[in-house]
Amino acid sequence: MGLYQPRMQSYRGWLFVCFSRETESLRDYLAGTCGYLDMILDQDEGGSAVVPGTHEYSMRANWKLLMENTVDVYHLNSTHGRYLRDYVPKVLGLKSPNPRTAHEGSLSPNELGNGHVVIEYRKFSGVADEAKRASWEARFGKERATRMLDYTRTLLLFPNTLFIEQRRVIRTCFPTAPDFSEITAWPLMPAIDEPEVRSSGLTYICRFSGPPAMPRPTTSRSWSSFREIARPFRDMLSWTAPAACSASIRFRAMKFRCAPSGVVGAI
Repeated sequence: MGLYQPRMQSYRGWLFVCFSRETESLRDYLAGTCGYLDMILDQDEGGSAVVPGTHEYSMRANWKLLMENTVDVYHLNSTHGRYLRDYVPKVLGLKSPNPRTAHEGSLSPNELGNGHVVIEYRKFSGVADEAKRASWEARFGKERATRMLDYTRTLLLFPNTLFIEQRRVIRTCFPTAPDFSEITAWPLMPAIDEPEVRSSGLTYICRFSGPPAMPRPTTSRSWSSFREIARPFRDMLSWTAPAACSASIRFRAMKFRCAPSGVVGAI
């Protein structure tokens, strides 16, 4: 039947499976993402784990809208205004970020090679875990510790996997049609955690990133509305997903599971 054994390689305990015999090595494929993956995974001193439970939902829009929207930090104020004005101060007890100053100090999206992109920006809460600063400066150096404590990152691993550090979420998106996509999200948590801390973190993820959460419906509606608005101009736009979204994707995230040594992903 012409079947052959797929290739499997690991980075920081994440397992990647590749079904192409001609693709470059995993390290070459990851290109400039390794340093950012390290900063995300080093946040949890006892290792990270994808805990049981997933969010599965869909959107009537092209999959690339999700990829581009997630690494666009400026969409937050316009798309999730109610969340920032009401939920953040009244439920989370935090000061709502000022739209005019919230993005000061944020870095521009950075292209990392092979289609990977990262956006690094100051934490909207403005709250860093000061108890970790001295030990992290000794371990990682002052500059890197400052980036890890005062900034947060959203990493797009090409073509369709998102690591959203501040929301503690890993998200994948698969197109089933040019204007319909299926999305799955997993919570990324510290492997060693107190039960009440774990519960609080999962509650926050559900309230922000889950399908019934406050920001999620507004985002999905916006994408679907764009599809309807752009429909008359369909012939002028490229609605066809590129070849990278076919079954021949080089490294494609599909499902993650936990392992005692940290996080293991099947891709």
